[in-house]
Amino acid sequence: MTVVREARSSDLGHVIMLLLSGQRGTEYEGLLTDAAKMAEFLSGLLDNSAAQIFVLDNDGRIDGVLFGSCQDWWFGPELVGTVMMLYVEPSARSGVFVKRMVEMFETWAASKGAAKVLFGVSSGVAVDRKEKLLKHFGYKAVGGLYAKDVG
Repeated sequence: MTVVREARSSDLGHVIMLLLSGQRGTEYEGLLTDAAKMAEFLSGLLDNSAAQIFVLDNDGRIDGVLFGSCQDWWFGPELVGTVMMLYVEPSARSGVFVKRMVEMFETWAASKGAAKVLFGVSSGVAVDRKEKLLKHFGYKAVGGLYAKDVG
């Protein structure tokens, strides 16, 4: 049975492997990666009440992950939920499960007091398709993300 649920520390190894495989073909493919640093970062999210990780669990196999945080706007006291990462294995992609992951994050952010959720697309892959999906979920485009190699 496939479910979306909160991540547990025992999921982190699977999440890291999923995220490493998900970098192929993206804007981030050539960057150095460090699994230990990823584990430390994700563990920190699990231990932080202002952050959340959701996984797509397919009979014990982690096929997707969404993580983000909820914090003050830099200019005022209201809270904003920010999705940092959403990745689902291509063979497990279903609008139903992706939507469920996003809705769970939105519900969590609202429970923390967030006034808004921000969701960026930064992989450089299928940007138009992702924009269409996010608009279908009720999001609107409010800007862009631009990248430049400097080193």
